[in-house]
Amino acid sequence: MLLPRVLTALVLLAVLVPAMMTSQWWAWPFATLVLLAIAAYEWGRLLSLAAAKKGRRYQASQPVLLGLSVVIASLAYLHLRTATGFVPGEALWLWAGIAAAWFIGGLWRLSRPEASSGGYLVAFFGLLACWVALFELHKFGVAWLLSALAIVWVADIGAYFVGRQFGRRKLAPRVSPGKSWEGAFGGWVLVLIIAWSLAAAPGLALTLNAQAVALWSPLGAALVMSMLVVLSIIGDLFESLLKRQAGEKDSGWILPGHGGVLDRIDALIPAMPAALAASLWLVA
Repeated sequence: MLLPRVLTALVLLAVLVPAMMTSQWWAWPFATLVLLAIAAYEWGRLLSLAAAKKGRRYQASQPVLLGLSVVIASLAYLHLRTATGFVPGEALWLWAGIAAAWFIGGLWRLSRPEASSGGYLVAFFGLLACWVALFELHKFGVAWLLSALAIVWVADIGAYFVGRQFGRRKLAPRVSPGKSWEGAFGGWVLVLIIAWSLAAAPGLALTLNAQAVALWSPLGAALVMSMLVVLSIIGDLFESLLKRQAGEKDSGWILPGHGGVLDRIDALIPAMPAALAASLWLVA
């Protein structure tokens, strides 16, 4: 099982890293849009399966229509951004509002627990906002974008290993029995340690964590990192709830050893809009 996971990760890196690094402006937005479109289809499929389990009617075309709607809306934003100079992506209040909506709405739905009501609208706006945030964060620089992504990745890796070794108390037993408070705490601590350590590296001054430390102090940076970690956990649990309601182990099968694309980006969906809000605040 480990070999397919490693090989799939290497293939993804071989596609995404050049797209991120190249001088061709279209490479990153289009590469990420392909992934987000697949994730939209998988999200729609989970919603359809959840509806079927409850005896509700649904159209088999709904997952495809959800994916197409995300693509069309993203391309429309890209046209406005590049051809007309219209830049809603630079509105700090918008991204702060999206982050707050994920925090409040996500916790509310997880407490019920419920993830499928209003699901298509949540999926559409959630994935669209994530894609726009990834596009706008890339404009801050590759190192800045990677530092934002790394917060989510490090939190996930730390939670996995610490939870596996020391996990005792369940974080959300009705949603995802495998996740623990100890794992979440371990991921959070690892994020803070790495963020503070790398902020002092001279070559990494133009990153989200380094600028947060420089302008808001280590404590202020810790608050921002903590917010992103919490939102990443909400995204992870939200997708786990979607899969539980649909009766599925994975969101899809396109990534051998990993499941679906949505399985790999679930934590990014709430966290990236918040990362963009923090970035815009830092440079304001």
